[in-house]
Amino acid sequence: MWNDRSGAYDGDFGHDFCDDIHRVLWRKALERNAEPRTGLRVLDVGCGTGFLSLLFAEMGCAVTGIDLAPDMLARARAKIDAAGLKADFREGDAENPPFDPGTFDRIVCRHVVWTLPDPEAAFRNWHRILAPGGRVVPVEGSWTPRTRGDRLRAWIAGALERLAPTPGHDPHWQALYPGNPSNLPYFGGMPPETLAAALEHAGFSIRGVDDLNAVIAHERTRAPLGRKILYRPGRRYIVVAQKEE
Repeated sequence: MWNDRSGAYDGDFGHDFCDDIHRVLWRKALERNAEPRTGLRVLDVGCGTGFLSLLFAEMGCAVTGIDLAPDMLARARAKIDAAGLKADFREGDAENPPFDPGTFDRIVCRHVVWTLPDPEAAFRNWHRILAPGGRVVPVEGSWTPRTRGDRLRAWIAGALERLAPTPGHDPHWQALYPGNPSNLPYFGGMPPETLAAALEHAGFSIRGVDDLNAVIAHERTRAPLGRKILYRPGRRYIVVAQKEE
C-alpha cells in the first residue's frame, strides 16, 4: 500500500513543505530538539519520501534512511540527488533496523510509530543501536478524537472534505489499510504522554516534548478549510528521549 501511495504521498497537504517558511520552521524545530551538527550519524526510520532525511542532510549530518517500500525510497533518493546532497537509503524494517549496537547518534522518524505492530520492541532496538548519549527524536501526533470538541471538529472537517476535497488527498485510503486498532497499538496516533512513557519503559530518559506550535500555526494558514479546522496545538509534537552515557 505504501508503494502504491508513494506517487501521490507528497501531494497530500502536510506531507511535504508548503512553502519556504514552512521549511525553515521545520528546520528550527529539528535544531532545537535533535541538535544536529556536521558528521552526526542520523538514522531516519520509516523514511518514506525523505522529508526528515533531506533536512538533516542539509544540516551536514551523515544520514541513513530505511523503509520497507522501495518506491518510497526511490523518491527519497531522487530528492537527495536533486538537492546535490548525500544520504544512504536502503530497505529495512523500522521495528528491527539491521545495524550494530552504537551505530547512530540520532534516530528520527515522522508519523511512523502508529504503523508499528510492536512499538516497544522497536524502542528497545532503537536503544540498542544508539551510541551512549544518543537521542531518539520521533515526530508523532494524536489524530483520534478524544474530547467532545475534537469529535465535533472531526465531523465538521469530514463534511467539508466531502463538499470540497483536498487536492491530492485520498479520503478512502485508511479504509483499505491493513492496520487497525486490533493489530496496531497506536493506530490513530497517541498523546505525547503515552509515547514518552513507552520510551522510558524501553530505557530512555525523556528530555522534553515540543508541541510544534509554530509549525502547526503556519500550516493552519495554508491548509484547506477542512484540514484547517483540525489544526490545534498538541495534535503533532516531538518527544526527545536520550540513551544515557
